[in-house]
Amino acid sequence: MLKYSLMTTIQGCSALKTLNKKTKPYYFTSLLLGSLFFFGPCPVAFSQSSELTPEKNIYSAVTPITLSISGVNEKVEDNIRKKLTLTKLQQDQNIDSAQIKSLTERGKAEIQSALHPFGYYHAKIFSQLSPNGKGRWHVHYHILIGEPVIVSKINVTIVGAGEKNKEILKALNQFSLKPNDILSHEAYTHSKNDLLAAAIHEGYLDAYFQNHEVVVDLDKNQAEINLKLATLDVYSIGHIAFSGSAFNERFLKRFAKFYEGEPYSPEKVLAFQTALQQSDYFKSAQVEPIPNSTNRQVPLEVTLIPLKPNKYTLGLGYGTDTGIRGTAGWQRRYLNQWGHRFLMNLRAGQKNHSHEANAAYVIPGKFPITDNYRLNAGLHNEDYLDNYSRVQEIGISQNRQLGQWQRVLTLAYRQEKFEQYDSTLGRRDNLFLPSIQFIKVVSDDLFSPNIGHRFAFNLKASIGSLLSDTTFFQPKIDYKYLRKFTPDTKFIFRSELGMTVPDDINRIPLSQRFYAGGDQSIRGFGYRALPGNLDKNGNPRAIGGGYLAIGSVEFEKSVYGPLSVAVFTDAGNAFHRSNDRVQVSAGAGLRINTPIGPIKMDLARPLTDDHHHWRVHLQIGPEL
Repeated sequence: MLKYSLMTTIQGCSALKTLNKKTKPYYFTSLLLGSLFFFGPCPVAFSQSSELTPEKNIYSAVTPITLSISGVNEKVEDNIRKKLTLTKLQQDQNIDSAQIKSLTERGKAEIQSALHPFGYYHAKIFSQLSPNGKGRWHVHYHILIGEPVIVSKINVTIVGAGEKNKEILKALNQFSLKPNDILSHEAYTHSKNDLLAAAIHEGYLDAYFQNHEVVVDLDKNQAEINLKLATLDVYSIGHIAFSGSAFNERFLKRFAKFYEGEPYSPEKVLAFQTALQQSDYFKSAQVEPIPNSTNRQVPLEVTLIPLKPNKYTLGLGYGTDTGIRGTAGWQRRYLNQWGHRFLMNLRAGQKNHSHEANAAYVIPGKFPITDNYRLNAGLHNEDYLDNYSRVQEIGISQNRQLGQWQRVLTLAYRQEKFEQYDSTLGRRDNLFLPSIQFIKVVSDDLFSPNIGHRFAFNLKASIGSLLSDTTFFQPKIDYKYLRKFTPDTKFIFRSELGMTVPDDINRIPLSQRFYAGGDQSIRGFGYRALPGNLDKNGNPRAIGGGYLAIGSVEFEKSVYGPLSVAVFTDAGNAFHRSNDRVQVSAGAGLRINTPIGPIKMDLARPLTDDHHHWRVHLQIGPEL
């Protein structure tokens, strides 16, 4: 039970009509006592003490003030509501009518202030306050917004060492307000902050505005902007000190795309920290800048916590072509103070002799995240539709980032044993294969892009007089493009083109021919099933082709949350003979978007070959 004292004033007997059955007895008791003492027709005032439970307070759930605004757009109205004191007191149960009237009048000045950031200084504001029953009030403001203030002049100057800096001048040229624009304090503030940020980005850490003002002439309804940015001296990157790691400091500095003494930039420091964190050497990497205003330098203190040196991986899966398959891997993350690595991977499948063993010694390059040298050795069986080849390979490669392109140079020596589809005789080919590959990926998001493309060009060759049994040249182009036309609709295009010169594929081993079919090719056919032929026993065998031409179109539609559906068609072939025809397949699939890229499950069927049936494909990973 809650005991409280209730004080009220009744202005006329008609007010009694508003009382409910539970409260009327108390008021009539007071009315009777008042009549006895004052002999008036109605009581003037009364006081009463009573006991009521909280839920019997009829005003406890009532909002005393409701508010409406007209004459302005939604953005302006939102700013007005944030400025109004009435908005903050709408739920106040203790506010009385006198306070509401005062705050309603005060709100006119608050609205005038809220309109200024949008360039409106001559608005006329009308208010209406009306009772809304049961102790509630409604406040309405109607605004005649008037003519906006127009920007007449913009005077922005840069002084000091950065007055000719290209990036600062670029930010100046991108100042969003122009003469004859409506004055917007928001646009002015953003442009001013962008200008100061550009100066700091270029190393002018002491930059400040000597003058920053907006002069409004209400008589002329015009505004003049005056800004003067002082850049002073540029700061440079000082000594870089490392702690918590046994790596050589010269090696660690290669993760930074800058040198000591260069102009300081927060973005450079952040990129340095990100590169260290992504290197797979460290559990944690923190780079702290320590600005020194005396010598205008910013030393960097780098604190590192290394990862454990050994990394082990195990995997188990299933594929239509391989059956149950397993993988195992070991990586020695660092062998010495220069970050050299050693990797070994094993793979084995239930079907088709699909076994593989690879080892690599990796030496970090100029920028270790993208640049490295690799010494490779491998033994593996490659499956080609009930036929396989055994490959032994050693090689060396260099990976290098050149602008937006990733370049891979490779020298490899391969020995391959296999059987031709029309013969049971074994064959062994030796190849010395130099190759060069360029890859470029552009997208707005690494794992879930809205727009982007991937382009890859690969050229490899074998020269018969140079440790090889045959001579050929083979260029190949891969291209993939995707774009979201609406937030829930995506278009994907993919193509592959390749050729072999000379085109007599019987002269080259199975692994160097072109094939089609599989989840990254023509999805209605098995992996490397095209082009195929029957051997002398009537069994299908992969032949391979000297030319490759594949195209794919896909449309994807979001249906709920991360779930999407897709329809697609793939066409093309790896051509061996002149009468090889274009094969076409079509199908549909499900997509589940995850932080590491979509999980794709496709169901596809050939449209040009009655001997093949529905096939299921599963893919996991980034789109590009």
